[in-house]
Amino acid sequence: RYLARGDGGGGLDAGGLSRPSDIVRVELGGGGGGGGVADHFLAVADYYSNQVHFFAAGSNRGEVAPCGCLRQARRGRPLDRPSGVAVLRPPECTSSGVFLLVAEAGAMCVSVFRVARRRDGGEPVCTHVASLCDELLGTGRHQPELGLWSWLSVACSRAGDIWVTDADNGCVYLV
Repeated sequence: RYLARGDGGGGLDAGGLSRPSDIVRVELGGGGGGGGVADHFLAVADYYSNQVHFFAAGSNRGEVAPCGCLRQARRGRPLDRPSGVAVLRPPECTSSGVFLLVAEAGAMCVSVFRVARRRDGGEPVCTHVASLCDELLGTGRHQPELGLWSWLSVACSRAGDIWVTDADNGCVYLV
């Protein structure tokens, strides 16, 4: 059974998932949401559509529905080939939200968004906080040795360490 398919066959038609590359469950916590979109949802990176789609879990097992979409990073710049997603929840975060990390293969950066619940339980609110590493190009820090980055995945620890895989250069970076 498919969670979503862009061609409309088998499962939910997500309205154009072209190349889903990663998925993460985003738990906002802090109560008050009643178990709906306001508490948790799935974030799916879609490489070719340059978006991260959000899906809310329904009341039945396997039931999901679109509940939003992330298209832009900083200064109105569209996401550029988002290839990986991860959730960072520092200990100081409470019901005010968590951080969604989006590895962008095209922009060669990790965009960081604060994700919070809406009071009405609707689409999650995402605010761009930072883009890691794109300003470091040419500075000698985190500079790839073999050419351009091709970041495919991102992960983080509770301590805030952010790890990114680089397929083109055959390594894993600590950002």
